[in-house]
Amino acid sequence: MIKTKEPDVVQKAGRFRAEAHNVIAASLVNQEKYEEARQQLEQALEAEPGNAYATQTLEQLKPAANGGAAAQKK
Repeated sequence: MIKTKEPDVVQKAGRFRAEAHNVIAASLVNQEKYEEARQQLEQALEAEPGNAYATQTLEQLKPAANGGAAAQKK
């Protein structure tokens, strides 16, 4: 946990954490490990609420969660 009162530093740290979770999630999606990818994307959103990549990818994973075909990739 970062202990600083500088909002810019905290915001950048959250962005970097979110990016790391997004990269892991992308790798898991390629391995068709959708539940694990979903968990990583949720962590990305905790680190940076509103993260566009995590939000969009979670939306794309919904068909896989409902027992449908593999998640569609754009």
